[in-house]
Amino acid sequence: MKQLKKLSELEISGKRVFVRADLNVSLQNKQILNDFRLQAIVPTINYIIKNGGKVILASHLGRPNLEKTKDLGTTSLSTQILIPWFEKQGYALDFAADLAQAEQKSHHDLSKVLLIENLRFFKEEKEPTDAFAQQLAKLADFYINDAFGVMHRTDTSVTLLAHHFDRNHRGIGFLVEKEIETLTHLKNKPEQPFVLVLGGSKLNDKIPMIERFLQAPEPIRAHTILIGGLVAQAFLHAQGYIVGEATFDEQTITTAKKIIALAAQAQVSIMLPSDLRVISSEGSTTTHVYAVDQIPAQDIVVDIGPKTEAMFTPIIAQAKTIFANGTMGMYEHPAYAKGTRAVLDVIAEAKGYSVIGGGDITSAAERCGIAQDIDFCSTGGGATLAFLGAKNPFEELPGLRALLQ
Repeated sequence: MKQLKKLSELEISGKRVFVRADLNVSLQNKQILNDFRLQAIVPTINYIIKNGGKVILASHLGRPNLEKTKDLGTTSLSTQILIPWFEKQGYALDFAADLAQAEQKSHHDLSKVLLIENLRFFKEEKEPTDAFAQQLAKLADFYINDAFGVMHRTDTSVTLLAHHFDRNHRGIGFLVEKEIETLTHLKNKPEQPFVLVLGGSKLNDKIPMIERFLQAPEPIRAHTILIGGLVAQAFLHAQGYIVGEATFDEQTITTAKKIIALAAQAQVSIMLPSDLRVISSEGSTTTHVYAVDQIPAQDIVVDIGPKTEAMFTPIIAQAKTIFANGTMGMYEHPAYAKGTRAVLDVIAEAKGYSVIGGGDITSAAERCGIAQDIDFCSTGGGATLAFLGAKNPFEELPGLRALLQ
């Protein structure tokens, strides 16, 4: 962190500042479901404007099919989603549909934010290309990476672009600065008892982080790991339970068994659901509660059950440090969000220091109206897990490594 230049340390008055942001918001019917990531970039934008710099704002949004994209100006979600949001916040905006327009408009009115078209409309963004990095570098005098959510990616604008600015002309914005401070503290100085709350559907993304907090010295080792969501079904399956229609490949089951063994060796308690809410595979949305050893093989698990809620919540309430990633079930449907809501409510009310990370759990906290009661909501999902699981995140996360090289 000491070697990374902070935005507040740079002389940006009268200069163009390329801000790599993470504006990849969740959408439904071209409506923003959660503007958390957009709000998180505001302090950096405001600081640059206040200090006389010009913001060159760039991000990705979704995963566009380049073969089907004909007219960037009319099919772009940037023009339909991002521009209206920023204008509603009171910003004066310019928009550049291509890099030629961006270079021309980068010299215009300093008070206007220049939003560049979705970077993933350029195939060179996902296929790291130094020539593309050079084109982007021409647009600005400074480079600021404030896109913590993609620090674990190798996109051109996250890695190669930084190399075209010397150390005194590149750095991190306020969002990344806060992410690093908070997650470093969580990694190195969690107050005990330290409880991990894990859910969602992706076990593999969580493995390095789980292993690190199982194998860490006792003062920073996880005290208890509570597991829900599809991840819990994998662990239950590894223990011989038939958990509805869910199936898992042999690697996932082997991984779950390995984690269970590591936890036993480290004397860390892993707690799995004792009951689950399920729906019929025949199409009914009515939930039924079953003990984990009684779930009909054809049914679909949608949430943890009430006994599991009652088992999890006091452990979270008594924790001094809490990190949560992933939801307890299919929270998007109100009828299947009871377990997620119960867990988030107790995290928000807990006296211990609480951190949540990942798009789903952050979105769920926003839906529940309690995000403001969580001590820190990370904008990263995979990046947060990668940072926490890394031995040295400044070497292992490509975006951070690029800023230091």
